[in-house]
Amino acid sequence: MSMIQTRKAGLAHTLSTRTSLKDEELKSHVYKKTLQSLIYPISCTTPHNFEVWTATTPTYCYECEGLLWGIARQGMRCAECGVKVHEKCQELLNADCLQRAAEKSSKTGAEDRTQHIIMAMKDRMKIRERNKPEIFEEIRRVFDVAKVIHVQHMKTVKQSVLDGTSKWSAKIAINVVSAQGLQAKDRTGSSDPYVTIQVGKTKKRTKTIYGNLNPLWEERFSFECHNSSDRIKLRVWDEDDDIKSRVKQRLKRESDDFLGQSIIEVRTLSGEMDVWYNLEKRTDKSAVSGAIRLQISVEIEGEEKVAPYHVQYTCLHENMFHFSTDLEGGGVVKIPAAQGDDAWKVYYDEVKQDIVDEFAMRYGIESIYQAMTHFSCLSSKYVLSGVPAVMSTLLANINAFYAHPTASTNVSAPARFAASNFGRDRFVKLLDQLHNSLRIDLSMYRNNFPASSKPRLHDLKSTVDLLTSITFFRMKVLELQSPPRAAHVVRDCVKACLNSTYEYIFNNCLELFNRQFQPAVPPPEPQKKKKKKKKEKLEGEEEGDNVEEEGEEEEEEEEEEKKEENQQEEQGPSIQNLDFWPKLITLMVSIIEEDKNSYTPIINQFPQELDVGKVSTEVMWRLFAQDMKYALEVLYQVDYRRWNDAPATFRIRRVDFDAEHEKHKLCKTADYMNLHFKVKWLYNEYVKDLPAFTDTVPEYPAWFLQFVLAWLAENEDVSMEFMHGALERDKREGFQQTSEHALFSSSVVDIFTQLNQSFEIIKKLDCPDPAVVAQYNRRFAKTITKVLLQYCALLAKSFPSYCEKEKIPCVLMNNIQQMRVLLEKMFESMGAKQLTAEEEMLEKEEEPEELDEEQAIGDDEGEDDMSGCSDSEGSEVDNREKEKQKLDKEKTESKKEKAEKEDKEKQDAKSKQSKEEVNKTEATAATKKLDTEAADILNELQVKLNTHLDNFSIVFAKSFQARINSCMRQMAEILYQIKGPPNHNTAEADADNMLRPLMEFLDGNLSIFADICEKTVLKRILKDLWKIVLSSLERSIVLPQSNDSLGAQLLTAAKGLSNLKGGAEAKTLTPKQCIILDAGLETIKQYFHAGGNGLKKTFVEKSPELASLRYALSLYSQSTDALIKTFVTTQHAQVHDGMGIRITGSEKIRPDRGPGVEKPIGEALLQIDMMLGKERKVSVRVIAVNDMKWQTSGMFRPFVDVSLVGPFLADKKRKFTTKSKNNSWSAKFNEAFQFVLGKESPDCYELQVTVKDYCFGRADRVVGVAVVQLRDVADRKSCVCWCPLGPRVHTDETGLTVMRILSQRPADEVAKEVVRLKAETRPAEEGR
Repeated sequence: MSMIQTRKAGLAHTLSTRTSLKDEELKSHVYKKTLQSLIYPISCTTPHNFEVWTATTPTYCYECEGLLWGIARQGMRCAECGVKVHEKCQELLNADCLQRAAEKSSKTGAEDRTQHIIMAMKDRMKIRERNKPEIFEEIRRVFDVAKVIHVQHMKTVKQSVLDGTSKWSAKIAINVVSAQGLQAKDRTGSSDPYVTIQVGKTKKRTKTIYGNLNPLWEERFSFECHNSSDRIKLRVWDEDDDIKSRVKQRLKRESDDFLGQSIIEVRTLSGEMDVWYNLEKRTDKSAVSGAIRLQISVEIEGEEKVAPYHVQYTCLHENMFHFSTDLEGGGVVKIPAAQGDDAWKVYYDEVKQDIVDEFAMRYGIESIYQAMTHFSCLSSKYVLSGVPAVMSTLLANINAFYAHPTASTNVSAPARFAASNFGRDRFVKLLDQLHNSLRIDLSMYRNNFPASSKPRLHDLKSTVDLLTSITFFRMKVLELQSPPRAAHVVRDCVKACLNSTYEYIFNNCLELFNRQFQPAVPPPEPQKKKKKKKKEKLEGEEEGDNVEEEGEEEEEEEEEEKKEENQQEEQGPSIQNLDFWPKLITLMVSIIEEDKNSYTPIINQFPQELDVGKVSTEVMWRLFAQDMKYALEVLYQVDYRRWNDAPATFRIRRVDFDAEHEKHKLCKTADYMNLHFKVKWLYNEYVKDLPAFTDTVPEYPAWFLQFVLAWLAENEDVSMEFMHGALERDKREGFQQTSEHALFSSSVVDIFTQLNQSFEIIKKLDCPDPAVVAQYNRRFAKTITKVLLQYCALLAKSFPSYCEKEKIPCVLMNNIQQMRVLLEKMFESMGAKQLTAEEEMLEKEEEPEELDEEQAIGDDEGEDDMSGCSDSEGSEVDNREKEKQKLDKEKTESKKEKAEKEDKEKQDAKSKQSKEEVNKTEATAATKKLDTEAADILNELQVKLNTHLDNFSIVFAKSFQARINSCMRQMAEILYQIKGPPNHNTAEADADNMLRPLMEFLDGNLSIFADICEKTVLKRILKDLWKIVLSSLERSIVLPQSNDSLGAQLLTAAKGLSNLKGGAEAKTLTPKQCIILDAGLETIKQYFHAGGNGLKKTFVEKSPELASLRYALSLYSQSTDALIKTFVTTQHAQVHDGMGIRITGSEKIRPDRGPGVEKPIGEALLQIDMMLGKERKVSVRVIAVNDMKWQTSGMFRPFVDVSLVGPFLADKKRKFTTKSKNNSWSAKFNEAFQFVLGKESPDCYELQVTVKDYCFGRADRVVGVAVVQLRDVADRKSCVCWCPLGPRVHTDETGLTVMRILSQRPADEVAKEVVRLKAETRPAEEGR
C-alpha cells in the first residue's frame, strides 16, 4: 500500500471532474429523489390483476390501440384499475396498478375508493420501511444526513408518493431527427416512412419521406403531460395508398404497414437528451429493424433548475463510491463477489446495489450509463489491486454494447456512442488520460507489478487487458483510423521499463550483485577468498571456455588481494580489471529470466506480436552491446595503444570509471578471452534466436578482435618456446620413435598438441562472423608457419651431421612428413581442404599413356597412389601412427587399458581409411570455407614443408653419392671387359652381372629405409636415389666427365675416358655395351618400381634423367654425320641466343636497327651467295670486321676463319682463312671463299665465323665468334649478314650430349674438328 499511497491512487483529471461530491444542493436533491424511489420502488409496485374478459361492444387495446377481435374472451381486463389489453400486450404495461387506480378514481370522483388505495399504498411503504431499514440508513450515511432531518424527509417523501401524479406536470418537446436501417415494405424494395408520437391522449404525426430507408425528418413537437406514469408511444409506419390499405382502414385503425415502435416512460425523462432508440417489435410476427434518433427536452414543474436524472444518478453513484471506498474502505475498493453473465452490472454490495438499481429503474437510467459511471469512478483507483480486472471487464462490455449493434438496428457505432447520455467527449477524454496513465505504469512494470506478488501479476495482466480494451474502443466504437495498436504500446512500455532497469543495474551493479548473489558471511581467510573468487569467475560460463593463465602463485595472490581491496571502491567499469562486466551480465540474465518466466506468461495477450522475454533480451543486449563496445574501445586505446593523453575518467551511463594510464598492461589478454566467452554465452543462450538477429551477423566478435589477436600473438611466443623445448628434449632422447608403431619422434606430437590446444580455444569462441574468423585464422596461420618453419630450420642446420647415421635422418624426414599430415588436418579443422603439392603432381603424372589395357590395370592395382599420394593418406602403419599419439600421452593409464584402446583405434583407423578412399574425390573438390589469405598462408607453408622435405631427401640421397660412384666405377670395369658382337640373348645376363655392385648397395640400404621410413618419405628417397643413379650412370659410363671445363673436355677429347681407368686410353661404348646398358636400365626400372610398391612407372618413364640417358645411348649408335646434322638442326641459339644478326641486300644498305646485344665485342660483315643448282655451292665473302673490342700489349693482327659445319663434308674443304691485318680494330678483308655442300638440304648446314688474333710462336687467341645458319639465307640468292660477335658458342643439353659423344671418337677427323671448333672461346684476359 505504500506504493499506492505515494501515488495517491487517482487520475488528476478524474478527480477534478467529480464535482458532485461538493455540490451540496445537488446532493440534497438526489438524496430526496433516492428516498422517493426507494420508499415505493418500481420493482415493488402492485401488479395488475388481469382476468379474461369478454367485450360486448367494440373495444380497443389500451397498449397497442388495436381492436379486441373475437366473439367472446377477446382480451384481458385488470380487476383493480380496469385497464383492457390484448393478452399479448399485458406484459407491456409497467404502470403501478394502485397509482393507476388512484388516478382514475380521483378523476372520476370516487373518493372512497381513492382513500382505500391510498391506505393500501401507505401500508406498502410501511412494510418497505420496516423490511428494508438498512437501505434508508445507508442512503442517510452516504449523504451524511442527520437522523432527525432524515425522519422529516422520509415523511415528506411518503406524502409526495401518496399525492401521486395529481400535482405533477411537465412540458415535453420532442424533435424527431432521423432514422436508419428501416425495413423495406414496398415492392420497390423501399418504404415511405413517417412517425406518430402519442403522449397521453395527444397524438401527432411527421411528414412522409418517400422511398427512403434512412429518412431525415427534423420535426419538433410539443406536449404537456400531467401524469408521471404516462408513456411516450412512438411508432414508425410505411404509408400506403392502395386498395389493400383502404380495406384495412375500414376494418382497423391501422391502415399502413408497421415499421417499429419505441415506448418511453415519461418518469425517466429530465433535462436535455439526444438519444438513439432501437425500434422494437409490437408482436412476434412483426418484421422490424433500425433505430430512430430523438432530441427530447423535459421541463418538470417545480424542478426546472434541477439537473437531469442522469446527472442525478452520477451524483448518487459517485457519492456511493466515495463513501464505500474512501470512508468505509480506507481507500480500498470493495469488489463485490458476483457471478453469471450480468456480473459486470454489480458494482457494490447488496444494499448499495439495490439503491443504485432502484434509482436507475425509477428514472430510466440505462444499464450502460451505470457501467460507464462506475468505470469513471474506478478510474480514480485503477492502481489498486483487483481494480484493473473490473475496469477491463466493464470496458469490454461497454465496447460490446456500442460496437456490436443488434440485428434490429443498423446505426453505426460512432453514431450510437455519440448519442450516449454519458457524453462522448467526456468518456473519450477519460479513456485518453487513463491510457496515458496505464502507459506510465507499464513503463515501470517491474516496480509497480513485482514478480514476487501474484496478485500484482494478475493486476498486470488485467492492466494490459484494459489497455487492449481502450484500443478496441478506439478502433470499433470511435472507428478511428489506425489507432496505436495495443501490442505496440505495451512493447514500447516494456522497452522503456527495460531501458531504465538496465541503467539502474549498470549504475548500481556491484551493490546489486553483492546483495543478490553473494551471501552475507564473515570475511573468509585469504586462501578461502581466492577459491571463492575463482568460483565466481567460473560461474555461468561454459565448461572449458576459460583460458588458463601461467604465472607464479605469489603474484596471483597479490593481484587477487588488490582486486578485493579495489572492489569495495569501484562502482563501475574500470581498466584495472574486467570484474564489472561478468557481474553485469549475471544481473542482466536474472532480469531476462524473470521476464521470461514470470512476465511473459502474464502478458500473453499478443502471442504473435509480443514476447516480453524476447523483448527484454533484445533491449538488454542492445544496451549492453553499446556499452561493451565503447568500453572495449577505450580499454584497447588505453591498454594497447599507450594512449598517454587519455583523460582521467571515462563516462558510461552516468558512471565515471578510472582511466589512469600506466606503462604496463593492466588487464591480461586471458581476462579479455574469458569475458569474450561470457559474452558469447550470453549471445548464444538468449540473443541468437531472436527474430531481429536471426539473419544478421553479430557484432560482438569484432569488439574483441584486437584482444584475441593480442592473445594469439602472446600464444605465438609460448608456442615458439614450447617448440624449442620439445626439440631439445627430442635431441636429448636421440629422436626416438614415440612407439613401436610410430615412425616419428615425440617433438612433432608435442608441437601439434600445443597448437591444437590453442586452436581449440579459438574454435570454442564459436565466432559467427566470417570476417573475424578470417582474421583469427590468418593470425593463427602465421603462428603455425613461424613455429613449423623454425622447427624445419633448426633441423636443417643439424641434418647433414645426422646423414651418416641410419635411422635419425629417416626419423627427421618422417617428422616433416607427419607435420604435413597434421597440418592438413588442422587446415581442414580451420574450414578448408587443400589440394596438396603431391596431389597436383599426381594429377600431372597420371596423364593418359599409350599402354596396354592389362598393363594399365596392373599399374593401378600395384602402385596404389605412390609417388603422388595425399599427405593424409598412406599405409596402414601411418594411420596407426596418427591414432597412437594420444596413447603415448596418457601415461596414467594401465597397460591393459592401453591395449584395449589400441585395438579399438586400429579398427577406427581402418574404417576411417576406407571412408577417405571412398570420399577422396569429393574431399579434394570440397568448397573452401577458409579465408583465402589464411588458406594461401597454409598452402604456402605446405609447399615450404614439402620443399624442406625434398631438400632433406636430396641431402640424404647425396650422402650416398661417393658410394654410388664407387659402384659405378666397378660397373664400368665390368662393362668394358665385355667385348664382341652384339648379342641380345646374353644381354640380360651381362646386365645383371654389370649391375651387381649397385644392386648390392641398394638392397642393403633400401631394406632398412623400408622399415624406418614413412611411405611418402621412402618414395622421396627412392626418387632422389633414382635420379642420382641415372645421373651417375650417364656421367660415369655413358658420357664420362672430367673436372675440367667443357671446352677443356672437348679439346682433350682423345683423353675423355681416361679418368675412368686411371689415365689409360679413352673408352667408347661398343654396340654390345650399349645393348647391355639398355637391358640394365630395364632392370633398374623394375627394381625401383618394385612390383608396384616403389616408384610409379609413369614417373620412371617420364623422368628427365632416364630420357637423357636413353637419348645419349641412342646417339652412340648414330654416325658422325647424323650427329652433326642433329647438332645443326637443334642448336639455333649458339651466339647471343640467336639474336642480333641482320640481313640486307648489299653492303651499301645498312640495317635499320642495331644488333641489340649487351656488351658487343665486334661485328662481322659477310656476303653469302647461294648456288643451289646442279652443283650445290655457297660463296662467302668476308667483307670486314668492325668495332672489335680487344686489348693487347703487343701488335693486334686480326684474321678470320670461316668454317662450314654439316653432314657429308669429310671429302670436301670445310675451312678457309683470310689474311691478317695489322693493328686494325675495324679491319677490311674483302676475301671470298667457296664451299661445296653435301647431299643434305641447306637447313642442315651452318657457317661459323671465328675472328682471331694472330700470335707468332703460340696459339692464336679468339676475339669472337658468330654462327650463320644457312636455313636463314637459303631463300635469298645473295645477301649481306651483319653478325655481332660473341665470346663463345652456347649449346643446350642436346648439343652438349652430341659434343660429348663426338669427343669420344678420336679416330674421326671430322668429329675432332667439329668438337675443336665449337670449343673455341674468347679468353677472359683478352690480349694482355
